Amino acid sequence: MLHFYPGWPYPGGTTYGIKVLDESSGFPSTELLYESGIPGEQGKWNFHEFTQGIFDPDGKFFIFYIQEGSYPDCFGLSEDKAQEDPGPDWWCNGSTYGQGFPRNDFLLRAGLNGAQPKIEEDQNVDVAWFGFPTITDGSFNLSLAIDKPGRLIISTYDHTGRLVARFKRELNPLTKTMSIDLTHLPSGVYFLRLETPTRTVTNRIIIVH
Repeated sequence: MLHFYPGWPYPGGTTYGIKVLDESSGFPSTELLYESGIPGEQGKWNFHEFTQGIFDPDGKFFIFYIQEGSYPDCFGLSEDKAQEDPGPDWWCNGSTYGQGFPRNDFLLRAGLNGAQPKIEEDQNVDVAWFGFPTITDGSFNLSLAIDKPGRLIISTYDHTGRLVARFKRELNPLTKTMSIDLTHLPSGVYFLRLETPTRTVTNRIIIVH
């Protein structure tokens, strides 16, 4: 997720890019793992889910935010007030990479799937299967198959990647269905993400009132 500075000169841009490169001896290598151009919105968190998994043997890679367009027709990332890291940022210009402009702590957030976290068995849930409709009025039942008691996190994002709803539910193996109420959201396309420590499922839903 990237947060774009709301006061960046307008009209500003409408797209940005992401580029992921493998790491080699502390530097970006020439091996491109992922690249995408994405629509975005200023002054808000913008969510992007990688359309393909990033697999790297040592788990080290660089993620670059790529400005699309020339000033002022481009997005500027928001920056944390703390400025805790005095070292210079990495930059990318086409296929050239380097370090400079020593201002850090940009507001980037990432969620990684694949690693097995250390969890307490009585606090988490292992959901083997989810089932829900793709077209709904916002009120529907979620079908579940649960192996052990625990917690399920359900997040809803709009088409721009903005988080519009999130809640947690404590479940047990006897729970077969769960009622979901998103009727407060306007008609449109949304992404419903269901998260457990061992699995994440994201599916598109269309709300029609």
